[in-house]
Amino acid sequence: MDPEKIRSAMLVIISVVGSFAAFTAVQRFFAPREEERSPIGDISDMEGRETSAFSRLEGSKNFWDKVDLFFARQLGMEKKLEETYMLLGSPPNTNPLKMLHLKLIAGTLLPLGAFVLTQSFFTLIFAPIGFMLPDGVMYSGRIRKRQEDIIRNFPTFVDLGALMIESGLDYMTAFDRIVKIAPVKTGLELEIERTINEVQLGYSRRDALRRLSMRTGLQEVRSFVGLIVQSD
Repeated sequence: MDPEKIRSAMLVIISVVGSFAAFTAVQRFFAPREEERSPIGDISDMEGRETSAFSRLEGSKNFWDKVDLFFARQLGMEKKLEETYMLLGSPPNTNPLKMLHLKLIAGTLLPLGAFVLTQSFFTLIFAPIGFMLPDGVMYSGRIRKRQEDIIRNFPTFVDLGALMIESGLDYMTAFDRIVKIAPVKTGLELEIERTINEVQLGYSRRDALRRLSMRTGLQEVRSFVGLIVQSD
């Protein structure tokens, strides 16, 4: 192989890694500090956090597990990927690790492909763009569509729940009845059903409602859950 091509390829790889390092530094510099929040205002701060897909890799002797954990933590993507996966509805065909792999592949192939076509190192700016590409192309639209489906049916659900609770039913029993009488289960009914199932499996009501709030990512649902938790 031509030594010049080898040298160029090595420079590209080094530059891509450098681009990711710069991207990480900028991302961390501008990242807002986490503020103390009310347990009612932000359900995600309640007790009972789930073990993340990345924390399970700690202590693993597998080389690729260590690579995954390194990139997730160095790029500050652990929490972000977990939240995105949850907002997608925790689909069975993917997981936070696969999402990280996709971002790394896109962040590497996009600048490399552009370099092959142009032979210009200016194309290395595409590394951070490629890394963020799956968020804009694949995830954001799906999350928005799911949230729109949930919020569309939310007012009716709240009204029905209020009527049943006023008639003397416990709120969890009322939710269960609403789910059972629904002619078609929308995204909201599916999430409520999942919450009920979690309570039946042993989760506390508070914890199950916290998870409902986290899975929807909607302020309306968060406020509703906060009111229930406060009055429970």
